[in-house]
Amino acid sequence: MTTNNELLPCPFCGSGAIIQEHHPHEHSDWLVKAGMPETSPGSFTIECARCECGMIHETREGVVKAWNTSQPAMPADADPLQGAVDWLVHALPEGMSTAHQVCARLMIGHNRAERLVGIARRRIEVE
Repeated sequence: MTTNNELLPCPFCGSGAIIQEHHPHEHSDWLVKAGMPETSPGSFTIECARCECGMIHETREGVVKAWNTSQPAMPADADPLQGAVDWLVHALPEGMSTAHQVCARLMIGHNRAERLVGIARRRIEVE
């Protein structure tokens, strides 16, 4: 965990975030199928406590810098997943089409990823 003053609010919903260290480990089969390597030498992740978006990097300094330089936060009353849907509208035509790929990229659960993919596909059809 980290101190509150080290991390800026979530770039998608404006909520607080948690940083965690992950020691070297093997990835599950579904993560490997989604494009992750079979093993990880260790990493640091930051995850929003509200909308569950996240980032991963090899170093603590790297993940904090990436998180703190992300796009500006949305208003606190905005849909916490709107940023993820906006990103998916652009990512789906470029080949990120399965919920497994979205799970790995956004570090979210499969059910939430399926909902996001469905929302983004419907939005693409309307546009």
